[in-house]
Amino acid sequence: MAKCPNCGQKASGAFCQWCNYPLRKRALVLRPRSISIEVREARVAEKQALKEAEDTARRKAIQEIIEASKAREAERRAKADAERAAKEKARQEIIEASKARKTERQAKIDAERAAKEKARQEIIEASKARKTERQAKIDAERAAKEKARQEVIEANKTEEAEKQARIAAEREAKEKTKQEAEAAKKAEEAEKQAKLTAEREAREKAKQEAEAAKKAEEAEKQAKLTAEREAREKAKQEAEAAKKAEEAEKQAKLAAEREAREKAKQEAEEAKKAEEAEKQALIAAEQEAKEQAKQETEEAKEKARQEAEAAKLVEEAEKQARIVAEREAKEKAKQEAEAIKKAEEAEKQARKAVEQEAREKAKQEAEEAKEKARQEAEAAKLVEEAEKQARIAVEQEAREKAKREAEAAKGKAKHEAEAAKKVEEAEKQTKLMAE
Repeated sequence: MAKCPNCGQKASGAFCQWCNYPLRKRALVLRPRSISIEVREARVAEKQALKEAEDTARRKAIQEIIEASKAREAERRAKADAERAAKEKARQEIIEASKARKTERQAKIDAERAAKEKARQEIIEASKARKTERQAKIDAERAAKEKARQEVIEANKTEEAEKQARIAAEREAKEKTKQEAEAAKKAEEAEKQAKLTAEREAREKAKQEAEAAKKAEEAEKQAKLTAEREAREKAKQEAEAAKKAEEAEKQAKLAAEREAREKAKQEAEEAKKAEEAEKQALIAAEQEAKEQAKQETEEAKEKARQEAEAAKLVEEAEKQARIVAEREAKEKAKQEAEAIKKAEEAEKQARKAVEQEAREKAKQEAEEAKEKARQEAEAAKLVEEAEKQARIAVEQEAREKAKREAEAAKGKAKHEAEAAKKVEEAEKQTKLMAE
């Protein structure tokens, strides 16, 4: 194969198949101008027709590729829209289910709060009823004591003359009795003081135990609030409101108890004063009346002590019931918090699963799109290669046709040259013969 002096490509034959440059050197042949112009015009027309055919085929192939790409893009968009609608529907369903669970939880919490409030009101009403009954009983006892005292005073007034006559005769015995009474009084005072000291110590101990229980409860509440602050802000607010209500109730109860104790103390002091006056009157009267009054006083004290112990037992029972109710409420709130946390975790896992599935699907779609693009590129490459091969084949055919035409024109020109040469030889022979 020879190298084309015009384009530098390797070619064979009489003309270069790349640029149609003549490869073989040939003698200069004079040909008629009209034949050369016709050949050139034929070549130009053929090249123009070939170029138009190639352009038409290329435009058609490009248009088909564009239409196919548009169809694939429309199909991909429709598929993406359908998937997006399905994802949105699934997300809305998850949101609706979450809202329904929250509504159900709130209704349950409201019902429990109402039940708790009702139980608290019932306890308060029962406490008020017991307090009213206790006050009525104390008033009845006070009225009975007052009646007895008035009866004693009346009896003393009717017997005053007899007592005055007997006082002179029995002064020495009365003095002795007075001394004995003073000794008994001192003993009674010592007993009262010991009893008051014991009651004060018991109250102090109960107060310390209540404070310790309150501190423990506060510590437990603080630990629970610290553990659940991030997840249960609303529950914290409700717990604080319940705590404030409970504190207010405790303060009110403590104030009522303090007032009751103060009132009982005043009544005891008044009773003590009345008892002192009664004792003085009984000392001036008879020892038998004094013994009877003392016995009644001791019975009243014993009764008051029993009532105080009963009230204390009732209060302890109420406190234990309240502690049990609070513990059950805390346990229930803890279980609800755990259930809420589990539901939120499940919802989070479901959302993560949906997102993971969406990512996997998007990745798969991207890979499919990439594969489609690669296949389309390969198809376009194949089309381009086919176009190139078709163009080369058309150019080769055109070159062959031009070669044949050139050879035909060359043969014709040779024939014409030979005929011209023969004519010239004939003219020369004719001229020589004429000379």
